[in-house]
Amino acid sequence: MRIFNFTFLIVLLLCIGCSSKAKVSEELPMSEEKIIDVLIDMHYAGEASRITRNINHDSLLSVYTKQVLEIHKIDSVQLESLMTYLESNLETFYSIEQKIHLKIKELKED
Repeated sequence: MRIFNFTFLIVLLLCIGCSSKAKVSEELPMSEEKIIDVLIDMHYAGEASRITRNINHDSLLSVYTKQVLEIHKIDSVQLESLMTYLESNLETFYSIEQKIHLKIKELKED
């Protein structure tokens, strides 16, 4: 199995952060556990869209992203708010990133 790759998350953070003009709040936009679950699922959505070579990557990624948002009962505005928050609070992002690694390791062991 591949080593967990945060390239997708970093690119997503940069893309959303560069286009966002939203005001950044001081507290987490959602619970830390939910953030971890959303980011893990967004990573897997990105990787799954890259696996299928015959289908347009962007279209498939869009479909998977919508599914992740539905599963976690959030909308694209909340996702953008989360990414903006994480981009402007890198210490929090790094802390969450470490917890993501631990959770994925636990999932692999199960």
